[in-house]
Amino acid sequence: MVRIKKRFNALYSLDDIGEVNSSIGGMRRELKLFYTEERREWASPYLDFIERNSKGLFLYKRLPEKEIEYTNNAA
Repeated sequence: MVRIKKRFNALYSLDDIGEVNSSIGGMRRELKLFYTEERREWASPYLDFIERNSKGLFLYKRLPEKEIEYTNNAA
C-alpha cells in the first residue's frame, strides 16, 4: 500500500497526461488484484479514493489551456 501511495503522489510531477492516466490504470489494476477478502480493509480506501478523485485531481493537466489552479484539494 505504501508503494501505491508513493506512486500516486509522484503523479503530480508528471507533465504528460497519458503517463498519468496509464499510471492510474495500473494502480487500479493492482489494487483490484490486492482486493482479496483478508486485505479488503487496506485496499478499499485507496481504490475508492482513486476512483472518485483521480479525474478531478489532475484536471489542471488535462486542460492546461484553461489555467486551472493546481491544488491537491479534491473539492
